[in-house]
Amino acid sequence: MSFPQISHLPLIVLSLILTAPFSAFAQTPEQDAPDEIIVTGTRIPAKQDSIGNHVTVLDGETIELQGMDSIGDVLRQVPGLAVNRTGGFGGLTQIRLRGAEANQVLILLDGVEIAPAGQGEVDLSSLLTSDIERIEIIRGSQSGLYGSNALAGVINIISRRDAGSGLRANLEYGAFDTSYGQLAAYGGNDASYISGTYARRETSGYDASLLGNEKDGGETSNALLRAGHKFSENFTLDLWLRYGDKNADTDGFDFSGGPNQGLAFDDDSFTKSEDWNSAITAKFSLLQGRLDNKVIYSYSQSKQEGGAGALVTFGNDNERRKLTLQSTYFWQAGANNQHALTGFYEREEERFQNLYPFDPSQIPTLSRDLNGYGFEYRGNFSDRFYLNIAARKDENDAFKDAQTASINAAWIFPKSQTRLHASAGKAITNPTFFEQFGFVPGTFTGNPNLKPEQAETFDIGIEKTFAEGRAVADITLFKSDLRDEIRSVFPSIANDSGTSKRSGIETSLNANLSDNLRFTSAYIYLDASEADGSAEVQRPRHQANFNLFGQFANGRGNYTLGVNYQGERLDTDFRNFFTNGFSSEKTPLGAYTIARASASWQLNEHLQLFGRVENLFDTDYQETIGYGVPGQAAYIGLRVGL
Repeated sequence: MSFPQISHLPLIVLSLILTAPFSAFAQTPEQDAPDEIIVTGTRIPAKQDSIGNHVTVLDGETIELQGMDSIGDVLRQVPGLAVNRTGGFGGLTQIRLRGAEANQVLILLDGVEIAPAGQGEVDLSSLLTSDIERIEIIRGSQSGLYGSNALAGVINIISRRDAGSGLRANLEYGAFDTSYGQLAAYGGNDASYISGTYARRETSGYDASLLGNEKDGGETSNALLRAGHKFSENFTLDLWLRYGDKNADTDGFDFSGGPNQGLAFDDDSFTKSEDWNSAITAKFSLLQGRLDNKVIYSYSQSKQEGGAGALVTFGNDNERRKLTLQSTYFWQAGANNQHALTGFYEREEERFQNLYPFDPSQIPTLSRDLNGYGFEYRGNFSDRFYLNIAARKDENDAFKDAQTASINAAWIFPKSQTRLHASAGKAITNPTFFEQFGFVPGTFTGNPNLKPEQAETFDIGIEKTFAEGRAVADITLFKSDLRDEIRSVFPSIANDSGTSKRSGIETSLNANLSDNLRFTSAYIYLDASEADGSAEVQRPRHQANFNLFGQFANGRGNYTLGVNYQGERLDTDFRNFFTNGFSSEKTPLGAYTIARASASWQLNEHLQLFGRVENLFDTDYQETIGYGVPGQAAYIGLRVGL
């Protein structure tokens, strides 16, 4: 698969805009889009069925019904996602989409990238389910729109925004001496709005190592503030500010070569992190609404530290500044064909500092900048056929430039209630600061000559609605070839010369069994192999989940039942590291099935009682070699709405 050069992209976009037909466009897609819109898979909001990529949208009501307080636990229920946690509730929690690595999935919060610049990935243990409106998961390469890290897809967590004014609060207590609280306040009118949310979870935790009885607890806090004002019909300004912090007890890892080599053990280790994210967005339209413009400036600052006892031994401070300029022109060709062309430019500056350098070479603040520009075309042909094309070029000052592109299409057949969808693209993930520059010379040396990882992806699927619209089934086949994968070559790192292959099938069935009972299910088959043909770690070949959502007592009561199956997968094993000549092994971890249940009861107009049980049957299993998991756990709480 090859893609055209886009070095003259600004001139191409300008010429297309100037020569586009100036037919009257009664309403822009932002104005007439129905409720089922997504804002992630395109530069402007679009109907979900107009996107050719396989899309999943988790609505806030479903998230609330399940009662989970961690974004990582919510995402475990999504087809094609594998979530893995190392250690206790505050342990590193990673997500793998269609077999991709954690830093090959771009995670956004309200459209803002929140991964620390130093790591390139989000630790999901730091994200709580506080006031979520919905979560959008777009599979397939999205680098043509978003640049680096959108290699396998994008996850956009969208916060709740209500009309009018009000107050909401949640209080929950349960297993492992865990307490969770959330307070949200909002107000506004047609011209202005403001909303704020604060959530905090504290837990004594459980013993995450398998060699002792010390509990690994922690605290996590999230705060979010949103405000905006509509100065005129053609100009609005929005402000967004997020704060997050996490303090987590962790365990040591035995690398002594003794009897517990390669296993976690109890000690007084800890990690902590603090994140600030902010954005200001100006939107203004011209040409009677046919030309929409956005200017977005965002700033992120992250600090991570760790150590043992009262001694902090490692940490880093990093920041990202990003400026985005975007213009979209809408036009209509004929009575039923609508088109949009978007041109965009992004300037990104990243900085990284090792706070506790072990060597003079680690003292300087590191920096790197990039300029990205591209375009997206969207076409709607008679509300039957939709075409989306995007291309982008990233100019990097610290490593090789990259060109990416994507195309997706959806074709709707109303009479048979069938939709075909397909997508293809070329995507990248840039090296992290750690990979480029290392951290501790003599232990891990960086490689300044690394190239971005690149993948060519393809998927095709069919969606069928039946039973008079009460049921929807989808089956999607996908394939991805990853080249220049960045791999550890102890004590350094390098681009792999081979190709890692990932392919599989995603199936889902959602049905309204009655007015009071809803059913969702999914099964995923994944074949993910390294360049040498061996299976990749933490990629279960088989995954499945099933959920029931029910109502009773005329809607005053709700309940959910869920089952999650994770098939056998490999994990990296260091137990024989020294006897194998300083090399790890891949050891199978057994398959497991866990169930959960939740219920709620509306006491009155303002009060709701709720509860949930995780790991309903107290299943014993392992996600990571050397670490235990929590057993059966029950929680109860109260929701207040005013």
